[in-house]
Amino acid sequence: EAVLTPELGLTVIPEGVFTSRGIRSLVIPEGVTELAEGAFTNCTALESIILPSTLTTIGKRAFSGCTALVSIQIPDSVTVMGENAFVNCSSLQSIRLSESLVRLERNTFSNCTALTEIHIPDSVLRLGSYLFSGCTGLERAYLSAQISAVEDYVFLDCKALTEVYLEGNVKKWEIITKDTIQDKGKYTVYCKNGMIGPDGDVTLYE
Repeated sequence: EAVLTPELGLTVIPEGVFTSRGIRSLVIPEGVTELAEGAFTNCTALESIILPSTLTTIGKRAFSGCTALVSIQIPDSVTVMGENAFVNCSSLQSIRLSESLVRLERNTFSNCTALTEIHIPDSVLRLGSYLFSGCTGLERAYLSAQISAVEDYVFLDCKALTEVYLEGNVKKWEIITKDTIQDKGKYTVYCKNGMIGPDGDVTLYE
């Protein structure tokens, strides 16, 4: 296990500083507020990482290509997470998202093929395009009623996806996906007052 000691006085993990290193596990100390762009890109041996409660920003491609990473817990202090932050993390099975995030950027979790379930916290208002594209093992997604927009191809090529749960009504789904969602497939959207089938047919509960 690698530990960055607080005595180093780091507040930012610099861009690309650990790229392609053979680290298996890592503890980021309290006091660090930012992981810069590509900080851990292609650390293919990295299995676990502990993030501090002081962290506010995860940069673009920060963990892209970390193919051995199994789980990630993003502290509630994180308010910004860049595009492609966890793209191609093919072993990632468990994601706990910060409840301070307002937006999930495009391609953040693309090609995380081991992921089977995702819970989007109430703080998130917008899902970026291609967010979970290529997550071929994803079976269920849970979305809050606070979401105001779902961009194009969020679930593209999510071939195992059959259930999307929305903490809102059918009208809410129609509003947040209007003129944007282009990846309708085999999944059914379950809302508080009804469901929308894969073909777009609406069934309202009595």
